[in-house]
Amino acid sequence: MRGVVGPLFEKLLGSVSGPLLTDVVGLIGPLGLEVSESSLTGWVADRGKDVPVRVAALRVLADRRAKVLPESLAVALKDSAPLLRAEARDVLTATDPAKGVESLTSVLANTKAAAPEQQRALATLAKVKTTAAGAVLDQWAEKLTAKAVPAELQLDVVEALKAAPSPARDKARTGFEGSLPGGPHAKFAVSLVGGDATRGRELFVGHAAAQCLRCHTVNGGGGNAGPDLSKVAGQPGKDRAYLMESLLNPSAKIAPGFGAVTLNLADGRTVSGVLAEENAKGVVLVHPDGRRESVPAEDIERRSQPTSAMPAVDRSLTPREIRDLVEYLSTLK
Repeated sequence: MRGVVGPLFEKLLGSVSGPLLTDVVGLIGPLGLEVSESSLTGWVADRGKDVPVRVAALRVLADRRAKVLPESLAVALKDSAPLLRAEARDVLTATDPAKGVESLTSVLANTKAAAPEQQRALATLAKVKTTAAGAVLDQWAEKLTAKAVPAELQLDVVEALKAAPSPARDKARTGFEGSLPGGPHAKFAVSLVGGDATRGRELFVGHAAAQCLRCHTVNGGGGNAGPDLSKVAGQPGKDRAYLMESLLNPSAKIAPGFGAVTLNLADGRTVSGVLAEENAKGVVLVHPDGRRESVPAEDIERRSQPTSAMPAVDRSLTPREIRDLVEYLSTLK
């Protein structure tokens, strides 16, 4: 791989942009490509570059344990990009746990800090095995019990306490989880807000089990087995709660033309299909082969409630993935 990428690396850096540039920079560490530390520190400090590129450059410096790493960390920690600051705190915590925990504690105490920064801080804090880190987690456990954790951080606090357990933290976590509404889907109550739309889109497009794009169209791409979601969040009543319910209980509210029904007819036959049309005269079903069948109202003795062909995703997606997916769907306006 080095033989293929190495000779073309400088050309790649100069000819690509956006997510592809981030991927190219990400090859430096795994392939051991020759890139000067001065170039990497320059990328970290360059506010004109995409944030993921700057984050990738900082990771390379950290992997190399570069002598200039402290300089780049100082720059990144003061930067205006939350994700770069978050990455810098992770690196700082790995190299100097005491200073790292101090920085993590500071951002968690800052009520004006960006939610993604605080979410990342909680995840990092749970990995640090120090008394100071444990004390901060204990404070957040108390906040969880007092229902004083912002909605966008609740999932992160629950996961942090689970990753770094103690009797007091376990009690706070299980007590909070037991109070969540939603019955069988209660664990997803913390997934309504705080997600990452970029990760949500990646799930929508490429998750092997959920396969959202296989059945739904967004902006002209995708399947037609389900409704077009291009502007779903811009429709009346299609708020986050509706989007969440559609993922966890697809049959609760079915878009017109996508509900499957079974009809028991007066002549003894049973017919099934997707309910395409309905009026006082009868219904029109669409069968799996695309054939449309009109059934007069007087011929129908019984009919089932419409059901969605979409499987619930509560078993294929985690609460964090659901949170990201809801965030992405909420941007489709």
